[in-house]
Amino acid sequence: MRDGLTAFAIFEGYPQPLAGKLVLVSGDGRESYTSPLISLEDASPHFKCCRPVLDAVFATNDEMTAGGLIISGALIGLQVRIDRRAPTFVEGEA
Repeated sequence: MRDGLTAFAIFEGYPQPLAGKLVLVSGDGRESYTSPLISLEDASPHFKCCRPVLDAVFATNDEMTAGGLIISGALIGLQVRIDRRAPTFVEGEA
């Protein structure tokens, strides 16, 4: 993986995230790769599509600043989370 990626995939049982275009093929690398033995629909449950998301954090009524002022509704920070979803298929796109 490299800096600046906006999305990546996790493959069930594989130790590292995958980034870029993924190709589903059959073979072990010793000979030419061939068409996969399973369909994309059957392979998809083994993948998760992931992307980092920034969520805004707003002050509540009981929070105080260093000067003692209550700033209800003010943006006080950002939280990072990883959104994980199953792949979706779009008919006619490759």
